[in-house]
Amino acid sequence: MWKNYVEYSLLWKLDILCASVEFILLIIYFAFVNILSWKIQILFPFCVAICYLIANIFHVKQMWHENTWFHIIFRYVGYLWCHVGLVKTKELYAGIIFLSCSYYFYIFILMYLSINNEEFDMDKKYWMSVYKM
Repeated sequence: MWKNYVEYSLLWKLDILCASVEFILLIIYFAFVNILSWKIQILFPFCVAICYLIANIFHVKQMWHENTWFHIIFRYVGYLWCHVGLVKTKELYAGIIFLSCSYYFYIFILMYLSINNEEFDMDKKYWMSVYKM
């Protein structure tokens, strides 16, 4: 709902509540489990918060491609935060590199196609675009 949300609607409030609860739970979990260095424990929430704030700035300015990139980065950093902390495997970093390359390659192709297609209308294709991403 990042593009078409209605501020202060029930859906908007639920989205903010769920994201806030998840963010706080991740901070608490990593503070007590202590499987990551304190620098990494600070870096992940800081990056998530900064990317989220930048995405909101671009949203207000209706700069949709920039907003999309920062929204995607914000979501992916959050995913990596969970992945690094919760997945217990010897191939953790190889998996992260593979997932990162695959994720951004696919997103780059979709963004490139939407930018270079003069007939592409985000408002008409919004839900299909969200589904593909």
